[in-house]
Amino acid sequence: MKDLDGIIVASPLHIHARHFLDTLAAGKDLYAEKTMTWSIPEAEQCLAAAKQSDRVVQVGLQHESSGSLADTRKWIKDGIAGKITQVESLDEP
Repeated sequence: MKDLDGIIVASPLHIHARHFLDTLAAGKDLYAEKTMTWSIPEAEQCLAAAKQSDRVVQVGLQHESSGSLADTRKWIKDGIAGKITQVESLDEP
């Protein structure tokens, strides 16, 4: 599909690697959620495909890319948060 620039892979975990490889083979940029692969050989295939590609590839957690976490990182970097002495984290669904 020529009208697509990139793909977000958020399919069932056991097929992330297949979609990772298919996306790069189609010449599209890629954001793949963790778990990227189920085995070291799959991870090696994905790494090789990413290195051979000229596409943008990112693997991460969508939750970690949320606005509130990005804001917090910026506040800490800019010194707005002050000295941090304790952190409490909640696992949100």
